[in-house]
Amino acid sequence: DVIHQDQLTCAITLLYTEDMGGLISLITGDSSLPSEDKLPVIYITGFSKFWNFPVNSSEEALKKLQELNLDKRLKCRIVIEILSVSYKDINSIIPKKWEELKPKLVIHVGMKNNTDKLMLEQMAHNTGYQYFDNHRMLPKNNICIPGGEEVIESGICMKMASQAINENGTLKSDRSTNAGRFICEYVYYLSLHQDRLRSAFIHVPPIEENLSASDIATGLAVAVEALYQQVLELDCK
Repeated sequence: DVIHQDQLTCAITLLYTEDMGGLISLITGDSSLPSEDKLPVIYITGFSKFWNFPVNSSEEALKKLQELNLDKRLKCRIVIEILSVSYKDINSIIPKKWEELKPKLVIHVGMKNNTDKLMLEQMAHNTGYQYFDNHRMLPKNNICIPGGEEVIESGICMKMASQAINENGTLKSDRSTNAGRFICEYVYYLSLHQDRLRSAFIHVPPIEENLSASDIATGLAVAVEALYQQVLELDCK
């Protein structure tokens, strides 16, 4: 079916993944509109608290992101999910979400403690996961997907996206090729394995006195738009 852009209205879905793998969902927006199920989906994840950090800026920023009406500007449905820091849970959730949502774009977001920029990760590795999750667990043999490629690079050009963010955003951005070999890189590899042309990862700085969750959310909104624009352009080729 062909839907005129003026008819496209969206809802943002916020999902919380608890440590036991349960889901609590909150849907905002007018769910009675018949066009919602035909909208392209952007699936965005953050993480709950981990180790001894009192808050995870990815979680707090995504709470603020849902207030910015980005879905209406991009004419899409945005699904935001907060993941527990658990290799086991993520192994189960991510493939199911790709199958269920059939997303146009997947963006994973995580906190990087030693940066003041949005770091756009270009690639993820399959091996070398030696940091414990919140349950003191590691992937079997420190591997994400047995038999998978050692490195998968996103088909989205993170350098180009960073340039767009630096031109239009309040937070600065840069490209990175080292996502940390922890839960962030792990979830990224799972999505790149599903579709490298529609997967991205953004490391965000921690919340500080001069950098609020709202500030990070505003920067993320610019990043989401830049990444989504690239995916749309790739689809047109």
